[in-house]
Amino acid sequence: IQSDFTFIARFNRETHTSKTLALVVNGELVDNFEYSLKGTPCDKILGDTVCIFSCGVQQAFPNDQLLVDMGVEGYVGAPLYDSNENVMGLIVGLYKQAIEDEEVTLTLFNLFSGRIGAEMERVDRHNELKALNKNLDKLVQERTEELENTIVNLTMTQEKLIEQEKMAALGDMVAGFAHEVNTPLGTAITAESMLFDELELFKTKVEKNQLSKSYADHFITTQRDCLQLIKNNLARTNELIDNFKMLAQDQSESRPVKI
Repeated sequence: IQSDFTFIARFNRETHTSKTLALVVNGELVDNFEYSLKGTPCDKILGDTVCIFSCGVQQAFPNDQLLVDMGVEGYVGAPLYDSNENVMGLIVGLYKQAIEDEEVTLTLFNLFSGRIGAEMERVDRHNELKALNKNLDKLVQERTEELENTIVNLTMTQEKLIEQEKMAALGDMVAGFAHEVNTPLGTAITAESMLFDELELFKTKVEKNQLSKSYADHFITTQRDCLQLIKNNLARTNELIDNFKMLAQDQSESRPVKI
């Protein structure tokens, strides 16, 4: 197109500005810049219009200082469309001299604007996909951390429940043990009480010279029976305590099952 300045830019409708994506000056790429659309011929392109001034563009847009600074005489610009036919940017050629063949220049702009628009949209989709993948990685990381925290909390809760179950089982075991021990101990205590009562009665009869042979025989039999009863029940109590100690030792040495 033999223009002195050529650039491709993207529109920002919110700020009513345009920012170049590629800027060529005298055949070389230079730094991009952003400019306001107000009072410029590019503003017409934002409204979906091909704009061309073979000459006199400075006079047509006297408030566009950029045209003055760059010494622009001729201007041609075409809109760039996305796949939904929305204007997303423009391609512009600026000439320091009047445009010689307006028809050929417009044909070239219309020919390449479609390919440029498609490439811009492809880059946009690529960037969106990269951003989506980045967000997806972040989301996966967050969900993984949440899952790990949930597992930790569940493990802690499980351990607490296991401890509670152990304490409950221990309480039941102690209660059962106490019940088992109380029976022989109660019998031994009753026998001891009877033994004491018989001994007191025996002492009284001795002191009053009322002791008879038949009572002496009864006393001896009662003493023997009570002592045997106490002996048997204390032995049973001792056996229960030994069994309880062995059970407690087995429980403390057993390893917890990991789930």
